[in-house]
Amino acid sequence: MKKLLTILLISALGGAAVQPAAYFSPKRLGMGGAGIAVVERENSYFYNPAHAAAIKSSFHLPPLLFMPNTIYYNAETPDVINKIGRSVRGDDDNKDSKTVETFREIIPAKLDLGSSYSAGLVFSLDNISSFALGVYGQGQVDAKVLNRLSPRFDLTGQIYGVPALIYAREIPLESLSQEPEDPTAFSLAAVLQRLKNPLVGITFKHISRASLYNPDKDEEILSLEVLELLGEDATPPLSGRVGFGLGIDLGAQTGIDTPAGVVTAAVVLNNLFTTLHGTQYEFVTSNKILDNFEKTTYQQTIPLTATFGLAMRVSTFANPPFQPEDEANDQPSFLSQTFKYAYGFMNFILPDTTYAADFDFIAPDSTFFQRLHLGLEQPYFGGLIDLRLGLNQGYPTFGLGANLGWYRVGFLYYTEELGREIGQQPVSYYVLHSSFVF
Repeated sequence: MKKLLTILLISALGGAAVQPAAYFSPKRLGMGGAGIAVVERENSYFYNPAHAAAIKSSFHLPPLLFMPNTIYYNAETPDVINKIGRSVRGDDDNKDSKTVETFREIIPAKLDLGSSYSAGLVFSLDNISSFALGVYGQGQVDAKVLNRLSPRFDLTGQIYGVPALIYAREIPLESLSQEPEDPTAFSLAAVLQRLKNPLVGITFKHISRASLYNPDKDEEILSLEVLELLGEDATPPLSGRVGFGLGIDLGAQTGIDTPAGVVTAAVVLNNLFTTLHGTQYEFVTSNKILDNFEKTTYQQTIPLTATFGLAMRVSTFANPPFQPEDEANDQPSFLSQTFKYAYGFMNFILPDTTYAADFDFIAPDSTFFQRLHLGLEQPYFGGLIDLRLGLNQGYPTFGLGANLGWYRVGFLYYTEELGREIGQQPVSYYVLHSSFVF
């Protein structure tokens, strides 16, 4: 069983497919995956480089320098781990058969464990141009336990690290927005007067990625029979890939004045011209060492993704859209009272809310609902507590964050659809996150 645990740890280097190398902040996940148009001092410049021009100055790092900021697991993981742990305790002679029976009992099951790391610095040189230096990465292990008659693991996951250099600047529009001769006539200058100065940014990044690899099926999934992992002479085959490559992200953002408030619009292109080159290792394992391996070169293209987002901060329920006619009466109707109290209650719950919507208009192998992300964020007690709600691919998300001076900590719950259709393979995750932000 020790060998099984070793294989599970090694599989953290795996990858189910060539996944886009992207950073998703806990705040954005709590808002349903939306937020490329919402500036966050901590780390939003990692997924929209234009935000560095709005942040101008910040610094963030994990509470413990070389430990992850974020730890997550899916809902089934604790229960499955407890059952496996109970099956391997003791020194009885039937431990292997007991382990097989345990796996038969928990089939089907899915375990997901992972963590992410990020640290970064933003600084401005001339109050217009900004630079950011940072690094982020993620490691995960996913294990599906399948086949009741002969239990097996399908192990997937990935680990990657991305150091990044970001340049962003604000583009002044004053010289282009002259007063129009006729204020009622449509003109470019009249439109530009309503626009906020656009922010643009570019990220240069270096991606290091490692993954498990199945040479027989030419895919990054490792299938292991439980029986292969038991006994002193078990030697399950392993193979892996290690690759490196350069990539570019582009981001732009602006805002426009409307009667309801400022609507912010953003567009981001991730992983432009990103190709990984590396070495593929085919291993045969023994009880003590890895030997008899061959090395070959390989090339992988990281898929381009693109997202359009909108955001708006508004007090939606501060002013009712209409006043009932009998409001001035001494005895207002039941409908009038219900409307008044319901609107007042909603204004108490959401007094000053940021709403966001993102759509991934370039997203390989994703359906319409998998591309759609909706969310909101509501601060309370002067920003001490943040409530986040959203819909990620049609599934609800929930998050709470606490801003304790320089220290931030939070929890979130979200669901991700792994299948092609909604409801096919949803997996729910619990996430804990913390960091220092200066």
